[in-house]
Amino acid sequence: MVLTWLPPLTVASWAALAWPEYSHLRHSLSQLAAHAPWLGVLLFLWPGLGMAWHAHRARGRLPEGSGLGLRLAWQMALLAALAFALQGVLPFDAARPADEDANRLHVLAGMLWWLCLWLMAGCAMLARTLPGKRRLWMALLWLAIPALALLAPAFTSGALALRLAILLWILMVLIVRGGRFRNRS
Repeated sequence: MVLTWLPPLTVASWAALAWPEYSHLRHSLSQLAAHAPWLGVLLFLWPGLGMAWHAHRARGRLPEGSGLGLRLAWQMALLAALAFALQGVLPFDAARPADEDANRLHVLAGMLWWLCLWLMAGCAMLARTLPGKRRLWMALLWLAIPALALLAPAFTSGALALRLAILLWILMVLIVRGGRFRNRS
């Protein structure tokens, strides 16, 4: 998982240094990628495909009888990863409004990513085969994701909310992946 996130974090840091007006607290990753399309590949496509690979492998390794909740959680993790990766392919023009032209598709992919994160946490929370402590964490994350998406921009910038959501995403994958699978028939 380190190889999934280390290159984009390094690139985001260096690219932000090259753009003096850029602030991680005020500007989204999409605005950084709008200046150079190759940044979209490294900031969205690379980690998105890496997380998709992790989700696909984890779902394939689920033991028989692991339950519908965990299978759906990993399916939502896969869809979230693909939606995140799609943001790196779809163009974003920082000079235009988010609901105009091609920006719509980029924003739609971002909204699908948020929705799949929330559904992943919900499915994992309902998974009977995930140990109780991990289900409790999923319940907390299930509440935190919409709160972050809806309330955080009122108190902080949307850019900071996105970065916190990425951290929650990594945390969710680690919690569900680290869970011991038990057969409760």
